Amino acid sequence: MSVASETRESALRDVAIGSTVVLEVDGGTLPVAVTLVDSSHPDGPRLRVGLPPTGVRDPGTVAVSFGVQGGAIRLTGSVVLAEEELELTIEDVQPVQRRRHVRVFVEVPLVATISTGAATEGKARDLSASGVRITFPNDSVFLPGARVRLTLQLPAGPLHVSAMAVGLSPKGGFGFQFVDLAPNAEDAICAYVFAVQREQLRQRRRHED
Repeated sequence: MSVASETRESALRDVAIGSTVVLEVDGGTLPVAVTLVDSSHPDGPRLRVGLPPTGVRDPGTVAVSFGVQGGAIRLTGSVVLAEEELELTIEDVQPVQRRRHVRVFVEVPLVATISTGAATEGKARDLSASGVRITFPNDSVFLPGARVRLTLQLPAGPLHVSAMAVGLSPKGGFGFQFVDLAPNAEDAICAYVFAVQREQLRQRRRHED
């Protein structure tokens, strides 16, 4: 077995059936569910994911990425099945730094609670799996390094996360970096972010047409 094959197979060990990965296709990114992982296929490691609702226009070579501790992994492969699901033969594995998390502009109501228990309502103005920019209607001040507990009112339900203030944002409001983000919380944020991005791409294409 070659080193390349071992790398591809070991990468699939971090992917579980039913987990969410990010599919890069047709110039956009979408969250999809993993339905099959086959690291011992004779033609090379394979990964099968659900087909996005919009379908795939050019299924030649696509990529999927998923989070791991300290970053993310990006798998590139050729499509061997593109009907109700996409099955990929994995050809390349690349580590991805967390700074490449997709960030989208949003308007998500939230509550920021400090260590004393005092709570302040605000709105998330842009969001990624690594952090959030928040504006507050009052004169709230968060010094860099201050820890807060955020309750984000996502469409799927309230999400509770810990964050650390990193300072004033030039776009207005305060920047916060998520701290000790649980995998299920990261999955929820990623799913929401990519749903927003998909809708924004759809609207952009509608205007272009």
